[in-house]
Amino acid sequence: MLQSPTQTDTIDWNVARAYCEADVRELAAVYSAIASATPGRKRADAPTDDTTTQTGLLDF
Repeated sequence: MLQSPTQTDTIDWNVARAYCEADVRELAAVYSAIASATPGRKRADAPTDDTTTQTGLLDF
């Protein structure tokens, strides 16, 4: 990776920790939202497991 000649190799651990803590809080919020979600009504035109063309992670 190219670096600026003025860039140092010093890591500001306080900034890195705050960045990671923010990521963890965001992931926790997403997890909480998914865990507490209630399924809605199924729509007649919604795809089902047997009509999708994706079979697993290998499709990606």
